Amino acid sequence: MNLKTEFVPVLKEAFSEFLEDEAGQLGAALAYYAMFSLFPLLLLLVAALGFVLRYWDNAIDVQQQILGAVSRNFSPQLSETLSGILTGVKSQAGGATIVGLITLLMGASGVFQQLDVSFNKIWKVPQPTTPLTMVQTIVKTIRTRLFSFGMVLAVGFLLLVSMALTGISQALLQGFSDLPLLGSVAGVALGLLLSVVLNTLVFALLFKYPPDTVVQWRDVWLGAALTAVIWELAKYILAWYIGRSAQSYSAYGA
Repeated sequence: MNLKTEFVPVLKEAFSEFLEDEAGQLGAALAYYAMFSLFPLLLLLVAALGFVLRYWDNAIDVQQQILGAVSRNFSPQLSETLSGILTGVKSQAGGATIVGLITLLMGASGVFQQLDVSFNKIWKVPQPTTPLTMVQTIVKTIRTRLFSFGMVLAVGFLLLVSMALTGISQALLQGFSDLPLLGSVAGVALGLLLSVVLNTLVFALLFKYPPDTVVQWRDVWLGAALTAVIWELAKYILAWYIGRSAQSYSAYGA
């Protein structure tokens, strides 16, 4: 591959299209809607945790082990606080789930509706020449909400798989515990690789299905992989920035 004749023109065209489509404003709007979907998602996760703690036979033993570890490694007060929260979660699991599902459905629809608008603009999808009837509008709204909820479930499933694979990778690396340097390097590399692979799958789904046009998989993977790598880098940069900010505030007594 000739860097000058192939990569540079593509990079210039991508930057030109970025400015033409006003992608910065589209990203800001998407972040705005995503912010309002975080609480419903957390509510649903808490409700799911409540059902697990209520109906799983070994839940009490697992809960006590977790609280014991928190008490030993952090503080008994934090363990007592978590115990009270988990007790409230178990007692309110049913109602929280219903509210969480409804709220999540409404919140997610806004995120994916904005995502749909953004990708339609990026892919130059033509707008309908004739206005939709009331029935068509209702059907389209229902389809959008159902699709949004399905995408949330798909992304959530991939995140659960990510957590499971992370746990498995940590278990596999226990054999390297006698080699601290090799074990730490292998652990970081394996965790980073798993995160990039699963994030690539998530972004590939988001790039392919929301647009109101046919997007080929071959047009998705490169952008999804690049976005996954940038996402991981952004997480480390954000963590570094927050750490630096916390040190600055502490130095000034804030």
